[in-house]
Amino acid sequence: METILYSIQEGLRSIKISPLQTFFSILGIIIGVASLVSILALGDGLESFARKQIASTTSIQNLELASIHRLNKDGVFYKNPDFPLLTLNHKNELNAMFDSTVTMSYHFNHAMQFMAINDSNAIVGYITAFENIKSKELNWIYGAATQKDLTSSSENIWISSTLLKQLKEASIDTTTFILFGNSKKIAGVFNDENTARLLIHPSFLPDSLLKIDPPSIYFKVSIIEQVNQVKAILLKWAKITFPEKHKFIKVNTYEGRIEQAEQGIMIFKLVMGLITGISVLVGGIGVMNVLLMSIKERTPEIGIRKAIGAKRKHIVLQFLAESITISTLGSFIGLLFSMLFMEIVVPIIKATTKIEFHVSWTLSTFLIVSVLAILVGVTFGTYPAYKASRLLPIDAIQRV
Repeated sequence: METILYSIQEGLRSIKISPLQTFFSILGIIIGVASLVSILALGDGLESFARKQIASTTSIQNLELASIHRLNKDGVFYKNPDFPLLTLNHKNELNAMFDSTVTMSYHFNHAMQFMAINDSNAIVGYITAFENIKSKELNWIYGAATQKDLTSSSENIWISSTLLKQLKEASIDTTTFILFGNSKKIAGVFNDENTARLLIHPSFLPDSLLKIDPPSIYFKVSIIEQVNQVKAILLKWAKITFPEKHKFIKVNTYEGRIEQAEQGIMIFKLVMGLITGISVLVGGIGVMNVLLMSIKERTPEIGIRKAIGAKRKHIVLQFLAESITISTLGSFIGLLFSMLFMEIVVPIIKATTKIEFHVSWTLSTFLIVSVLAILVGVTFGTYPAYKASRLLPIDAIQRV
Protein backbone atom coordinates (compact mmCIF):
# COMPACT_ATOMS: atom_id res chain seq x y z
CA MET A 1 0.00 0.00 0.00
CA GLU A 2 2.86 2.39 0.85
CA THR A 3 4.40 1.68 -2.56
CA ILE A 4 1.13 2.49 -4.31
CA LEU A 5 0.68 5.75 -2.38
CA TYR A 6 4.26 6.69 -3.10
CA SER A 7 3.74 5.95 -6.82
CA ILE A 8 0.60 8.11 -6.92
CA GLN A 9 2.51 10.95 -5.26
CA GLU A 10 5.30 10.56 -7.84
CA GLY A 11 2.74 10.65 -10.64
CA LEU A 12 1.29 13.89 -9.31
CA ARG A 13 4.82 15.27 -8.85
CA SER A 14 5.57 14.51 -12.50
CA ILE A 15 2.50 16.46 -13.49
CA LYS A 16 3.53 19.42 -11.32
CA ILE A 17 7.04 19.51 -12.77
CA SER A 18 5.79 19.92 -16.35
CA PRO A 19 2.01 20.53 -16.18
CA LEU A 20 1.71 22.03 -19.67
CA GLN A 21 3.63 19.20 -21.28
CA THR A 22 1.59 16.62 -19.37
CA PHE A 23 -1.66 18.36 -20.32
CA PHE A 24 -0.90 18.25 -24.03
CA SER A 25 0.26 14.65 -23.68
CA ILE A 26 -3.06 13.55 -22.16
CA LEU A 27 -5.18 15.86 -24.31
CA GLY A 28 -6.16 12.88 -26.42
CA ILE A 29 -7.53 11.10 -23.32
CA ILE A 30 -9.45 14.22 -22.29
CA ILE A 31 -11.05 14.61 -25.73
CA GLY A 32 -11.67 10.87 -26.13
CA VAL A 33 -13.27 10.42 -22.71
CA ALA A 34 -15.32 13.61 -23.11
CA SER A 35 -16.60 12.38 -26.49
CA LEU A 36 -17.30 8.88 -25.19
CA VAL A 37 -19.15 10.10 -22.10
CA SER A 38 -21.19 12.53 -24.22
CA ILE A 39 -22.18 9.73 -26.60
CA LEU A 40 -23.15 7.40 -23.75
CA ALA A 41 -25.16 10.13 -22.01
CA LEU A 42 -26.89 11.09 -25.27
CA GLY A 43 -27.55 7.43 -26.06
CA ASP A 44 -29.09 6.77 -22.64
CA GLY A 45 -31.14 9.94 -23.02
CA LEU A 46 -32.34 8.82 -26.47
CA GLU A 47 -33.26 5.40 -25.08
CA SER A 48 -35.28 6.99 -22.27
CA PHE A 49 -36.97 9.32 -24.78
CA ALA A 50 -37.75 6.40 -27.12
CA ARG A 51 -39.29 4.42 -24.26
CA LYS A 52 -41.53 7.33 -23.33
CA GLN A 53 -42.56 7.91 -26.95
CA ILE A 54 -43.37 4.24 -27.53
CA ALA A 55 -45.24 4.07 -24.22
CA SER A 56 -47.32 7.12 -25.19
CA THR A 57 -48.25 5.75 -28.63
CA THR A 58 -48.68 2.05 -27.80
CA SER A 59 -49.94 0.00 -24.90
CA ILE A 60 -46.46 -0.98 -23.83
CA GLN A 61 -47.70 -2.22 -20.45
CA ASN A 62 -50.34 -4.47 -22.02
CA LEU A 63 -50.19 -8.16 -22.86
CA GLU A 64 -52.63 -10.28 -24.83
CA LEU A 65 -53.19 -13.99 -24.19
CA ALA A 66 -54.70 -15.42 -27.37
CA SER A 67 -55.32 -18.66 -29.25
CA ILE A 68 -53.63 -19.33 -32.58
CA HIS A 69 -56.71 -20.24 -34.62
CA ARG A 70 -55.15 -19.77 -38.05
CA LEU A 71 -52.06 -21.54 -39.36
CA ASN A 72 -49.81 -20.68 -42.27
CA LYS A 73 -48.44 -23.21 -44.71
CA ASP A 74 -46.52 -22.06 -47.76
CA GLY A 75 -48.13 -18.64 -47.55
CA VAL A 76 -51.65 -20.08 -47.35
CA PHE A 77 -53.66 -19.53 -44.16
CA TYR A 78 -56.10 -22.18 -42.98
CA LYS A 79 -58.22 -22.71 -39.85
CA ASN A 80 -56.59 -24.55 -36.98
CA PRO A 81 -59.01 -27.26 -35.83
CA ASP A 82 -57.15 -27.91 -32.57
CA PHE A 83 -56.80 -24.43 -31.08
CA PRO A 84 -57.63 -24.14 -27.34
CA LEU A 85 -60.60 -21.92 -26.46
CA LEU A 86 -60.06 -19.37 -23.70
CA THR A 87 -63.12 -19.02 -21.49
CA LEU A 88 -64.30 -16.73 -18.72
CA ASN A 89 -63.40 -19.49 -16.24
CA HIS A 90 -59.81 -19.35 -17.50
CA LYS A 91 -59.83 -15.59 -17.00
CA ASN A 92 -61.09 -15.98 -13.43
CA GLU A 93 -58.44 -18.64 -12.75
CA LEU A 94 -55.70 -16.32 -13.99
CA ASN A 95 -57.13 -13.43 -12.03
CA ALA A 96 -56.54 -15.37 -8.80
CA MET A 97 -52.87 -15.83 -9.72
CA PHE A 98 -51.98 -12.13 -9.77
CA ASP A 99 -52.13 -9.29 -7.26
CA SER A 100 -53.63 -5.84 -7.76
CA THR A 101 -50.67 -4.66 -9.88
CA VAL A 102 -52.02 -6.75 -12.78
CA THR A 103 -55.50 -6.09 -14.18
CA MET A 104 -57.18 -8.13 -16.89
CA SER A 105 -60.28 -8.35 -19.06
CA TYR A 106 -61.88 -10.91 -21.34
CA HIS A 107 -62.34 -9.52 -24.84
CA PHE A 108 -64.09 -10.67 -28.03
CA ASN A 109 -64.55 -9.03 -31.42
CA HIS A 110 -66.44 -10.48 -34.42
CA ALA A 111 -67.68 -9.07 -37.73
CA MET A 112 -71.36 -9.74 -38.42
CA GLN A 113 -74.37 -8.46 -40.33
CA PHE A 114 -77.21 -6.44 -38.85
CA MET A 115 -80.47 -6.55 -40.80
CA ALA A 116 -84.22 -6.02 -40.41
CA ILE A 117 -86.48 -9.06 -40.03
CA ASN A 118 -87.80 -10.24 -43.42
CA ASP A 119 -85.65 -7.64 -45.14
CA SER A 120 -82.60 -8.02 -47.35
CA ASN A 121 -81.03 -4.74 -46.21
CA ALA A 122 -77.93 -5.50 -44.16
CA ILE A 123 -75.16 -3.57 -42.43
CA VAL A 124 -71.76 -5.08 -41.75
CA GLY A 125 -70.51 -4.22 -38.30
CA TYR A 126 -68.78 -5.71 -35.27
CA ILE A 127 -70.07 -7.31 -32.13
CA THR A 128 -67.69 -6.55 -29.27
CA ALA A 129 -67.69 -8.11 -25.83
CA PHE A 130 -65.45 -7.41 -22.88
CA GLU A 131 -65.88 -8.50 -19.32
CA ASN A 132 -64.30 -5.51 -17.59
CA ILE A 133 -65.88 -2.28 -18.77
CA LYS A 134 -63.35 -0.24 -16.81
CA SER A 135 -60.64 -1.52 -19.15
CA LYS A 136 -62.17 0.35 -22.08
CA GLU A 137 -62.42 4.11 -22.36
CA LEU A 138 -65.80 4.77 -23.98
CA ASN A 139 -67.18 8.21 -24.64
CA TRP A 140 -70.87 7.78 -23.90
CA ILE A 141 -73.42 9.92 -25.73
CA TYR A 142 -76.25 8.65 -23.53
CA GLY A 143 -77.19 5.59 -21.48
CA ALA A 144 -73.72 4.76 -20.15
CA ALA A 145 -73.42 1.06 -19.30
CA THR A 146 -72.23 -0.01 -15.88
CA GLN A 147 -70.39 -3.18 -14.95
CA LYS A 148 -73.67 -4.61 -13.62
CA ASP A 149 -75.45 -3.89 -16.90
CA LEU A 150 -73.12 -6.04 -18.97
CA THR A 151 -74.47 -9.46 -17.98
CA SER A 152 -75.99 -12.35 -19.88
CA SER A 153 -79.37 -11.71 -18.23
CA SER A 154 -79.49 -8.07 -19.30
CA GLU A 155 -82.22 -7.18 -21.81
CA ASN A 156 -80.17 -4.25 -23.06
CA ILE A 157 -77.38 -3.72 -25.53
CA TRP A 158 -75.21 -0.70 -26.35
CA ILE A 159 -74.17 0.41 -29.81
CA SER A 160 -71.77 2.89 -31.39
CA SER A 161 -72.88 6.16 -32.96
CA THR A 162 -71.78 4.88 -36.38
CA LEU A 163 -73.97 1.77 -36.12
CA LEU A 164 -76.94 3.85 -34.98
CA LYS A 165 -76.50 6.19 -37.94
CA GLN A 166 -76.25 3.33 -40.45
CA LEU A 167 -79.28 1.55 -38.99
CA LYS A 168 -81.38 4.70 -39.38
CA GLU A 169 -80.14 5.28 -42.93
CA ALA A 170 -81.12 1.71 -43.83
CA SER A 171 -84.54 2.18 -42.16
CA ILE A 172 -83.85 -0.67 -39.76
CA ASP A 173 -85.72 -0.72 -36.45
CA THR A 174 -83.46 0.63 -33.72
CA THR A 175 -85.71 -0.16 -30.75
CA THR A 176 -85.35 -3.93 -30.59
CA PHE A 177 -82.64 -6.43 -31.59
CA ILE A 178 -82.97 -10.19 -31.91
CA LEU A 179 -79.55 -11.37 -30.84
CA PHE A 180 -78.80 -15.10 -30.68
CA GLY A 181 -82.54 -15.79 -30.36
CA ASN A 182 -83.09 -13.30 -27.54
CA SER A 183 -84.80 -9.91 -27.72
CA LYS A 184 -82.58 -6.99 -26.77
CA LYS A 185 -83.15 -3.23 -26.51
CA ILE A 186 -80.70 -0.44 -27.24
CA ALA A 187 -80.09 1.21 -23.88
CA GLY A 188 -77.20 3.49 -24.75
CA VAL A 189 -74.93 4.85 -27.45
CA PHE A 190 -71.19 5.48 -27.26
CA ASN A 191 -69.20 7.67 -29.60
CA ASP A 192 -67.31 5.82 -32.35
CA GLU A 193 -67.17 7.65 -35.66
CA ASN A 194 -65.25 4.92 -37.49
CA THR A 195 -66.78 1.55 -36.63
CA ALA A 196 -70.29 0.10 -36.50
CA ARG A 197 -70.12 -1.75 -33.19
CA LEU A 198 -72.48 -3.51 -30.76
CA LEU A 199 -71.47 -4.04 -27.14
CA ILE A 200 -72.44 -6.99 -24.92
CA HIS A 201 -70.99 -9.10 -22.10
CA PRO A 202 -68.96 -12.17 -23.26
CA SER A 203 -71.02 -14.58 -21.13
CA PHE A 204 -73.88 -13.93 -23.54
CA LEU A 205 -71.89 -15.28 -26.53
CA PRO A 206 -72.64 -18.81 -27.81
CA ASP A 207 -69.73 -21.28 -28.07
CA SER A 208 -70.33 -21.61 -31.82
CA LEU A 209 -69.45 -17.94 -32.27
CA LEU A 210 -66.43 -18.11 -29.97
CA LYS A 211 -64.99 -20.90 -32.09
CA ILE A 212 -65.17 -18.72 -35.20
CA ASP A 213 -63.29 -15.76 -33.72
CA PRO A 214 -61.75 -16.93 -30.43
CA PRO A 215 -61.62 -14.39 -27.59
CA SER A 216 -58.50 -13.01 -25.94
CA ILE A 217 -57.58 -12.11 -22.38
CA TYR A 218 -55.93 -8.72 -21.99
CA PHE A 219 -53.53 -7.89 -19.15
CA LYS A 220 -52.18 -4.56 -17.98
CA VAL A 221 -49.23 -4.32 -15.58
CA SER A 222 -48.32 -1.39 -13.35
CA ILE A 223 -44.71 -1.10 -14.51
CA ILE A 224 -43.00 -2.11 -17.77
CA GLU A 225 -40.52 -4.36 -15.93
CA GLN A 226 -43.41 -6.71 -15.07
CA VAL A 227 -44.17 -7.52 -18.70
CA ASN A 228 -41.62 -10.32 -19.14
CA GLN A 229 -42.43 -11.78 -15.72
CA VAL A 230 -46.18 -11.92 -16.45
CA LYS A 231 -45.50 -13.34 -19.92
CA ALA A 232 -43.45 -16.20 -18.43
CA ILE A 233 -46.23 -16.98 -15.92
CA LEU A 234 -48.86 -17.04 -18.69
CA LEU A 235 -46.82 -19.39 -20.88
CA LYS A 236 -46.26 -21.71 -17.92
CA TRP A 237 -50.00 -21.63 -17.14
CA ALA A 238 -50.79 -22.50 -20.78
CA LYS A 239 -48.54 -25.58 -20.63
CA ILE A 240 -50.34 -26.82 -17.52
CA THR A 241 -53.88 -25.96 -18.67
CA PHE A 242 -53.48 -27.12 -22.28
CA PRO A 243 -50.74 -29.80 -22.08
CA GLU A 244 -51.26 -30.99 -25.67
CA LYS A 245 -52.30 -27.68 -27.23
CA HIS A 246 -50.16 -25.09 -25.42
CA LYS A 247 -48.16 -24.49 -28.61
CA PHE A 248 -51.31 -22.88 -30.01
CA ILE A 249 -51.34 -20.26 -27.23
CA LYS A 250 -49.41 -17.03 -27.73
CA VAL A 251 -48.68 -13.98 -25.58
CA ASN A 252 -48.45 -10.75 -27.55
CA THR A 253 -46.54 -7.77 -26.19
CA TYR A 254 -45.09 -4.54 -27.54
CA GLU A 255 -41.63 -5.28 -26.15
CA GLY A 256 -40.38 -5.79 -29.71
CA ARG A 257 -40.59 -2.08 -30.41
CA ILE A 258 -38.58 -1.28 -27.29
CA GLU A 259 -35.96 -3.88 -28.28
CA GLN A 260 -35.68 -2.43 -31.79
CA ALA A 261 -35.12 1.06 -30.38
CA GLU A 262 -32.55 -0.26 -27.90
CA GLN A 263 -30.68 -2.15 -30.65
CA GLY A 264 -30.54 0.96 -32.85
CA ILE A 265 -29.20 3.07 -29.98
CA MET A 266 -26.69 0.36 -29.05
CA ILE A 267 -25.33 0.36 -32.62
CA PHE A 268 -25.05 4.15 -32.42
CA LYS A 269 -23.10 3.88 -29.14
CA LEU A 270 -20.75 1.19 -30.48
CA VAL A 271 -19.97 2.93 -33.78
CA MET A 272 -19.41 6.34 -32.20
CA GLY A 273 -17.52 4.73 -29.32
CA LEU A 274 -15.08 3.10 -31.75
CA ILE A 275 -14.53 6.44 -33.49
CA THR A 276 -13.85 8.26 -30.22
CA GLY A 277 -11.59 5.38 -29.19
CA ILE A 278 -9.00 6.78 -31.62
CA SER A 279 -8.66 9.87 -29.42
CA VAL A 280 -8.26 7.66 -26.35
CA LEU A 281 -5.54 5.70 -28.19
CA VAL A 282 -3.67 8.91 -29.01
CA GLY A 283 -4.02 9.98 -25.37
CA GLY A 284 -2.61 6.66 -24.21
CA ILE A 285 0.44 7.17 -26.40
CA GLY A 286 0.82 10.60 -24.78
CA VAL A 287 0.80 8.99 -21.33
CA MET A 288 3.47 6.55 -22.44
CA ASN A 289 5.56 9.45 -23.73
CA VAL A 290 5.29 11.27 -20.39
CA LEU A 291 6.44 8.18 -18.52
CA LEU A 292 9.37 7.52 -20.86
CA MET A 293 10.60 11.07 -20.31
CA SER A 294 10.07 10.61 -16.58
CA ILE A 295 12.22 7.47 -16.61
CA LYS A 296 15.01 9.31 -18.39
CA GLU A 297 14.95 12.11 -15.82
CA ARG A 298 14.70 9.74 -12.84
CA THR A 299 17.22 7.12 -13.91
CA PRO A 300 19.58 7.83 -10.95
CA GLU A 301 16.65 7.58 -8.53
CA ILE A 302 15.69 4.19 -9.99
CA GLY A 303 19.30 2.98 -9.69
CA ILE A 304 19.53 4.04 -6.05
CA ARG A 305 16.22 2.33 -5.20
CA LYS A 306 17.37 -0.90 -6.80
CA ALA A 307 20.75 -0.68 -5.06
CA ILE A 308 19.12 -0.49 -1.63
CA GLY A 309 16.91 -3.51 -2.28
CA ALA A 310 13.96 -2.51 -4.47
CA LYS A 311 12.90 -5.40 -6.67
CA ARG A 312 11.82 -5.23 -10.31
CA LYS A 313 8.17 -5.72 -9.36
CA HIS A 314 8.36 -2.65 -7.10
CA ILE A 315 9.64 -0.51 -9.99
CA VAL A 316 6.97 -1.93 -12.33
CA LEU A 317 4.24 -1.28 -9.78
CA GLN A 318 5.52 2.27 -9.22
CA PHE A 319 5.37 3.27 -12.86
CA LEU A 320 2.07 1.48 -13.49
CA ALA A 321 0.56 3.39 -10.59
CA GLU A 322 1.92 6.64 -12.01
CA SER A 323 0.49 5.76 -15.43
CA ILE A 324 -2.95 5.02 -13.95
CA THR A 325 -2.80 8.27 -11.95
CA ILE A 326 -2.11 10.34 -15.06
CA SER A 327 -4.76 8.57 -17.19
CA THR A 328 -7.29 8.85 -14.35
CA LEU A 329 -6.66 12.58 -14.13
CA GLY A 330 -7.18 12.91 -17.88
CA SER A 331 -10.37 10.85 -17.72
CA PHE A 332 -11.71 12.93 -14.83
CA ILE A 333 -11.05 16.17 -16.72
CA GLY A 334 -12.73 14.66 -19.79
CA LEU A 335 -15.76 13.70 -17.68
CA LEU A 336 -16.10 17.22 -16.29
CA PHE A 337 -15.69 18.72 -19.77
CA SER A 338 -18.40 16.39 -21.12
CA MET A 339 -20.87 17.34 -18.39
CA LEU A 340 -20.22 21.03 -19.04
CA PHE A 341 -20.56 20.51 -22.80
CA MET A 342 -23.90 18.71 -22.39
CA GLU A 343 -25.24 21.57 -20.27
CA ILE A 344 -24.68 23.82 -23.29
CA VAL A 345 -25.76 21.42 -26.05
CA VAL A 346 -29.00 19.99 -24.59
CA PRO A 347 -30.85 23.35 -24.43
CA ILE A 348 -29.87 23.91 -28.08
CA ILE A 349 -31.29 20.48 -29.01
CA LYS A 350 -34.52 21.26 -27.15
CA ALA A 351 -34.88 24.64 -28.83
CA THR A 352 -34.18 23.20 -32.29
CA THR A 353 -36.34 20.06 -32.13
CA LYS A 354 -39.09 21.37 -29.81
CA ILE A 355 -39.03 18.14 -27.80
CA GLU A 356 -38.39 17.44 -24.13
CA PHE A 357 -35.02 15.71 -24.41
CA HIS A 358 -32.66 15.08 -21.51
CA VAL A 359 -29.28 13.40 -21.26
CA SER A 360 -29.09 10.53 -18.82
CA TRP A 361 -26.13 10.15 -16.46
CA THR A 362 -26.13 6.52 -15.39
CA LEU A 363 -23.90 4.52 -13.08
CA SER A 364 -22.73 2.43 -16.05
CA THR A 365 -21.32 5.55 -17.73
CA PHE A 366 -19.16 6.40 -14.70
CA LEU A 367 -18.07 2.77 -14.38
CA ILE A 368 -16.99 2.74 -18.03
CA VAL A 369 -14.92 5.88 -17.49
CA SER A 370 -13.27 4.35 -14.41
CA VAL A 371 -12.45 1.09 -16.19
CA LEU A 372 -11.20 2.99 -19.24
CA ALA A 373 -8.82 5.08 -17.08
CA ILE A 374 -7.34 1.95 -15.48
CA LEU A 375 -7.16 0.11 -18.83
CA VAL A 376 -5.34 2.98 -20.56
CA GLY A 377 -3.00 3.37 -17.61
CA VAL A 378 -2.08 -0.32 -17.52
CA THR A 379 -1.87 -0.75 -21.31
CA PHE A 380 0.30 2.26 -22.04
CA GLY A 381 2.21 2.17 -18.77
CA THR A 382 3.41 -1.42 -19.12
CA TYR A 383 6.25 -0.73 -21.57
CA PRO A 384 7.71 2.25 -19.62
CA ALA A 385 7.39 0.27 -16.37
CA TYR A 386 9.13 -2.73 -17.93
CA LYS A 387 11.90 -0.50 -19.32
CA ALA A 388 12.44 1.14 -15.93
CA SER A 389 12.63 -2.22 -14.16
CA ARG A 390 15.30 -3.42 -16.59
CA LEU A 391 17.76 -0.67 -15.64
CA LEU A 392 20.88 -1.99 -13.91
CA PRO A 393 21.74 -0.24 -10.61
CA ILE A 394 25.36 0.42 -11.59
CA ASP A 395 24.41 1.96 -14.96
CA ALA A 396 21.69 4.09 -13.37
CA ILE A 397 23.90 5.39 -10.55
CA GLN A 398 26.67 6.34 -13.00
CA ARG A 399 24.29 8.95 -14.47
CA VAL A 400 24.13 10.83 -11.16
